[in-house]
Amino acid sequence: MILGENIATSSMPRDWQFGPPDAAGPAMAQICDLGRLLFDLGGAVLLLLVVALAWVAIRFNVRVHPVPDRLQSNTLMLMSWTGACIVVLVVLAIPSLLVLSNATAAPRPDLTVTAIGRTGYWTYAYPEAGDFRFDSRRLHAKTAGDNKPPNMMAVDYPMVVPVNRTVEILATGADVVHFWSVPALGVGIDAIPGRINRTWFRASKPGIYYGLCAGACGADGAIVPVAVKVVGDAEYRAWLSWAIREYAEGGVADRFAAAP
Repeated sequence: MILGENIATSSMPRDWQFGPPDAAGPAMAQICDLGRLLFDLGGAVLLLLVVALAWVAIRFNVRVHPVPDRLQSNTLMLMSWTGACIVVLVVLAIPSLLVLSNATAAPRPDLTVTAIGRTGYWTYAYPEAGDFRFDSRRLHAKTAGDNKPPNMMAVDYPMVVPVNRTVEILATGADVVHFWSVPALGVGIDAIPGRINRTWFRASKPGIYYGLCAGACGADGAIVPVAVKVVGDAEYRAWLSWAIREYAEGGVADRFAAAP
């Protein structure tokens, strides 16, 4: 049911793409807005510096200005430059703090998934939606057949979550330190043995979103993919019924069915 479904992959890079992946949720949309602001401000400052340097080189070169001015300082220039730096820092600080606040102040989750990092693969547990768990391993091209998954990114069984629902991730490690991340969803968190770290995301459109364990976590540490499949409510319930029968011992009530 999960292996090899033809669903649009919304997070794969395109040819000649410049910048981060397309935002698939509000968290990533905020990060992309902040990135564009940083790029615009940085470009404006760079342009200003280049223009100033060119003006100084033309106005004060040795040919047109053979005798240098003996000017120690310019109070107005120093105050203007300091004020401009303060304005830039404030403009950058406000959206940065909003992004940080959004990442830490999680709303009430509709679904909780535990991501357990292991050397070479991830284990996903759904403690409140059937109390089952399964392993998610990298899907090799020979296993995939004609499905043509993204190179080094596809998995055999991705995490499945419903669209437009708040998903809480409880990340931990079973052996060494791992890092669970999905750039298109604007989410990333350390998975540390003996500790549970919390984060959340809310996907705004269906698709399969990919990431990698961004840590040196042993054998195959550089190619341990993360895949999150976002589906509609009806498809999620159908998958949940299948997963409970496939993985869990005995049925458990679906808390998602009662979510607003």
